[in-house]
Amino acid sequence: CFFTGNSTNGFTATTNLDTFVTRATETVTATFNGFDFGTTFGNAYVLLGDIVAGADGIRSSNNSSGGNVVTVHVGASVFGRSDGIELTGSVNRMTNNGSVHGNGDGGIQILGADADIINNGVVFGAFEAVRADGDNGRVVNNGTLQSDINGLFAQGDNTQIVNTGTIT
Repeated sequence: CFFTGNSTNGFTATTNLDTFVTRATETVTATFNGFDFGTTFGNAYVLLGDIVAGADGIRSSNNSSGGNVVTVHVGASVFGRSDGIELTGSVNRMTNNGSVHGNGDGGIQILGADADIINNGVVFGAFEAVRADGDNGRVVNNGTLQSDINGLFAQGDNTQIVNTGTIT
């Protein structure tokens, strides 16, 4: 499924085990959330273009959601007036090779167990650039994490952190 263009309410996934793509030449503009996994499980969102959202750029709004994968490619960007990306639920995966900006809260937040966050790009969050909140998480930073308060916040048992990049 291709998700592109302007939307007042953004897009909320309603199917499981699907792939959603925003092309490199497209910008998703939403007055609220740009893309929401909703209560779905096992979906993938591939961002080749840009998202500009009045709330969260990309999110899953329900703890029953999980197993979702977000990939932000080189040259792609996410801007959220609140969070850049916020995923709740378990077993979510996030790879950033572009730019993620959370103007009012976090750049990337995964709130749930067994999360995997890999950053090879640039992430800015007003409160945290990256937040991993749950047991058995893994954060790998090979890029840049920037924040006014916490470059990286991790909470939970058995959380692994690997940093070869910059955290400020």
